[in-house]
Parts: sequence; structure tokens; C-alpha cells
Amino acid sequence: MNLKDYILKNDIKQIIISNGIFHVIYPKIKDLELKINHDNKSLNTLFCGLYEVRDIEKLKNFEGPKWILWTGVDSNSSLKNRYHAIQFIKSLLIKGHLVYDDQAKNNLERQNIKSTKIKINENAHLSIKAYVKHIFKYEYFSNIQANFYHNIKENLLNILLCINELSNNENINYNFAILEKIDTAIITKFGLEGKIVFINETCNYPNCVYYSNYLELIKKIYYYSINNLKEIIKSSFIKYIKSNIPDKTIVYIPIWKRHNLLGKCIDSIKNQTIDINILGVCSLYEDALFCKKNNINYILVNNSMLGQKFQFGMEFCKLFFPKNVIIMGSDDIMTRNYIKIINYYDKYDIVGYKTWRVLDINKNQELKLSYDHSVTEKNGKKYWGNNGLAYKCNFNSEYYGFPKDMLSESPYMIGAGRSVSYKYLNKHNWEVYQIYLKKYLDTNSLFKMLILNNANFKLLKYFDECIISLKDYNIEMITPLDDYKCHKNIKIIESK
Repeated sequence: MNLKDYILKNDIKQIIISNGIFHVIYPKIKDLELKINHDNKSLNTLFCGLYEVRDIEKLKNFEGPKWILWTGVDSNSSLKNRYHAIQFIKSLLIKGHLVYDDQAKNNLERQNIKSTKIKINENAHLSIKAYVKHIFKYEYFSNIQANFYHNIKENLLNILLCINELSNNENINYNFAILEKIDTAIITKFGLEGKIVFINETCNYPNCVYYSNYLELIKKIYYYSINNLKEIIKSSFIKYIKSNIPDKTIVYIPIWKRHNLLGKCIDSIKNQTIDINILGVCSLYEDALFCKKNNINYILVNNSMLGQKFQFGMEFCKLFFPKNVIIMGSDDIMTRNYIKIINYYDKYDIVGYKTWRVLDINKNQELKLSYDHSVTEKNGKKYWGNNGLAYKCNFNSEYYGFPKDMLSESPYMIGAGRSVSYKYLNKHNWEVYQIYLKKYLDTNSLFKMLILNNANFKLLKYFDECIISLKDYNIEMITPLDDYKCHKNIKIIESK
């Protein structure tokens, strides 16, 4: 049976397609009389592409009759997050499971899910140009803050619309290339010119930026277009092809105002006993000017969502070809030998502290603190930390926290000063933070790396070298000192 006949037979009126697969599925169904991504919760609806947590959430919360059109990737239960998503979906009331290839059908059979194979126009393909034209009406930078970005200039939009693939015309000087698989000649040509290559495949070259879908791609094209790091890319690429050995740590700082504390943060990084690079991830022009005044590299990235800002900052660090990446809060400082100590444990994927100091610079009051998470139990399993649903919901997993049987000690470490190795980042496409999260970024990213990606970690527990969180209550967005004193998972070691 072809998809059109199946849709008519079951009176399906709407299809909801994940961003992760929109460019693959849309051209195959665009001629059918279906509403696309309208999310009317009462219509008979076909869901396609269960790639992200938001896709599962839409499916779970949908009230009307629902069907699923599976692909080979999102039905692959050998991937841990896909396995947990499939187990959850099996508990929902689904009218029918559809596939259009044997791989998806076999994947579902292994999970005891019966499916119907339908015929679909598999040769249809959506170009980036057509995708941008479609998506621009609904989502294209809709959340950009007016006080940060100018309206998208017509010439930039035209650039986005005209890029389908790298042209062989040597007379056209492209600023970037888009590849679906590794092409060493193109990557090398662009790397030596200090230019970016966007690629839909894991690639270690420092000028290669991973993209998983077209919506993500056009956002990255925009951000990399407005942030010119040409000389850094060129230098990193030459170092890569000569030795393939990264030698410097990079510290990046997501920034939003608070320049008084930011200045102290930058100084503490500059005063480290080893040579490092610093990158300011700015969302205001005044922040960028402050970075320029302090002679550090900077980029401009939208402040919302915060997870997107953290993640894009991490990805920009790849252009520097670093040995490891450390994130710092703009209201934190590090002691003089901090990075030297962290880098001593460079055989680990992740290194960080469970102990830190808090300094009230108005009252000159200091606390020494340590994470002190107890073991909790949920559904007969023991976990380090709380038993809330944040981990389970955000990652489509069976876990409510960090399972005690998987980790021998509580893995909680502070986000500021946490180091992630180059080896780990390359293996996982430099993806650390979930871009749609507004809070709990430190713990969620740690869960993703340790539980889903099986990273190893080293937890440090002393105060001579540590992160010091500065508290100045004359400015906004500062966590009160009393919040630490009464927090159930934080232990006060010393107060003075």
C-alpha cells in the first residue's frame, strides 16, 4: 500500500515531522493533502522522526489518534537513547506503525512492534534552498532579541538561499562549504584559507563543524558568518596537519553584562601558570567591546536559549584546536595553578571539582563548600542525587539520576571550571549541552556525558586550587549566599 492510500483509509489529516528529518520526509509527502507541523491536538495525525526529546514530548501529549512513520535511524534500538525512547513509546496508544524500508521494519520487529510497510517517493529530495524557504516562515531566528541583532540583511539571506552544494566553479569564492561526507581535498583547501566546512559526519579536522539537520545548519551558517575567526582557523589547521597534537587549553566564558566580576574572571585565567586561550561568548555588543578591551577572543551568539549559547560556545572552541575545553562562569575566578592541576588528569574525559569556595566581596565573607548528595531510591533502583524526572524526560531514558550501580561515587561536580577532553569531544561531535534547555545545564550535560556516552571522569576534592564563586549583591542574577547554606545537597566545610 502506498502512503497516500493509507492516509485516505485512516482519514489522517496532519503530519508532524521532526526537525532532524524534515529535509528527508517533507519532499516525500509535500504533494499529499496534509497539514504540516500545525500541531492540532485533535486531528488524526502521523508523526515522523523521533530524534529529540521534544519529538517524544509532542507524541506523548498529543490527544487525538496518532500513527508513527519510522525510519531506520530512529528505530535503531542499539543506540541507548533510541532504545529508551522506543520502550516509552510502546507504553502509548499508537494506532499504527509505518515503515518504508526494511531496516526500520527489522528494527521494530526486534522490539516486538508490528509495522506496515508502505510505498513512498524515496527519490524525492529537498534542497537546502527549498528548506530555508519553507522553514523561514515559521522558525528562522524567531527568538532573536531585537536589541542584539539587526534584521537579517537581504544579502545574507540570499547567500543562505543560494547554497545547495559546493560549486566546482573556481571563480566563485565561497566563504564556507557544505558536505555530507568527508572530502579531504575540499576540507584542506578551505582550512588553509581559514574557512569553515559544515559536515554531516564526524570529522576531526579543526575547521569542520558538524550539523545534524538543515535547521541547525542554517543557524550555524549565520553564527559562523557573523563571527570571523579566519586567522585562528588557518593557524589551527596548519598545526593539525603538521602534528595532529593539540597543545593548549581553551577556556570559554558565556557572558551577559556583570563586567566588574567578568574582569576579575578574565584576569584569573590570564594569570594561570600555563599558556591558554580564552574565548568570550557574548550576547551584547557591549560585552564584545569589553572582551576586545581585555584583549581576548570573542564571538556573538544569541542569549536564548541558554543551552544553545553554551553549546555553540563549545563548538566554536573546536576552531582553536585545543587539548581540552574548560567552561567558566563570568562571576567565577580560578586559583593560579587551577588549570595546571586539572590538566594533570588529562587521561580522563571529564575532570572537575566537587569542592569550591564562595566569596561575598561586599562583606568579605567566605564559605568552603562541597557537594554532598545522598543515595535515593526510585522504582527499586538506587541513584546518586535526587529522584526527579529531569534526566528521564530530557534524555528519554529509564534513569531518574546517576545510577549507583553504574558509578562507584557521586559524580556531582560544579559546572564552572569543568574540563572536557579533546578526544571525547571529537568522538561525540562536540555536542555537550542540549540547546533548548534554559537551566540545569551543568547537571544535564554531565548526565549526558557519563550515562549516555559512557565518559570516564575524575572528581577533585580540595581547596588549595579551586574555583571561587564571587557574590556581589549590587548587581542582578546573583545566587544569594543563604541559598548555599540551606541547600540539602551542599555541605559547608568552613565559614569565615
